[in-house]
Amino acid sequence: MPKDNSLYELFDEVYTNRSWGEHKDTLSGSGSTVEANLYRCQWIGNIIGTYRIKHVLDVCGDCAWQSKIPGLEKVSYFGVDVSEI
Repeated sequence: MPKDNSLYELFDEVYTNRSWGEHKDTLSGSGSTVEANLYRCQWIGNIIGTYRIKHVLDVCGDCAWQSKIPGLEKVSYFGVDVSEI
């Protein structure tokens, strides 16, 4: 972790205080809802199948929608985030 923890602390604070608002599926903002990502889930699922993807690295929020990706259960999935929460 870098010496300056301000970015980490900022994202922890945003998440803890729900600064992106209250949404049914997520605390990571309206762009992280299942509904907002339906098309993206299908697209990523197609990529996984077409190219026989075995590993996925996701720089993500709270992973609210990723479980809806078709075929994700067949790959090694790694999710990382700037927040430790």
